[in-house]
Amino acid sequence: MQTGGIREGDDRSAGARHRRRLRICLVSSVGGHFRELLQLRPLYSAHGHFYVVNDRMEVSRGLDARMIRITHAEREWKQLINFVEAGSILRRLRPDLIVTTGASPAVVFGLLARWFRIPVVYVEGSYAVQRPTLTGWLVYHLRLAELFLYQWPALKRSYPRGTYAGLIY
Repeated sequence: MQTGGIREGDDRSAGARHRRRLRICLVSSVGGHFRELLQLRPLYSAHGHFYVVNDRMEVSRGLDARMIRITHAEREWKQLINFVEAGSILRRLRPDLIVTTGASPAVVFGLLARWFRIPVVYVEGSYAVQRPTLTGWLVYHLRLAELFLYQWPALKRSYPRGTYAGLIY
């Protein structure tokens, strides 16, 4: 039987129905960064995914996937611990994609993603209206993300290679 130019049983029709599910690593700091990551849930919920956050938080209710907690580190020596933790997570769980909204874990995971050849999508936070965040600036200028999204048009001056995505939160 033929439907719309594709025969039943044709590889093209089967491929449309059975696309490969990705395994997505969702990385963020706790608080606003994590809330913005959850706003993207319709985009990743059909895929296998897990969360990595840098502190304890009470959000296990309603979460649809495993949550891994890493050491809370900002601009300090604990970033070295984060490198070890992130390396272990990426080696053990082998995600196909990393999506991050920042802050400091984004840089660590972005650097290690290069090593593991995992593409990264970075979303600059909605609170960065006129000027880039430090994390966004680092991810952008170190070219740690294959896709760099920002939410306010004024940031085009700071991120000319980035993509304006509009507000997600």
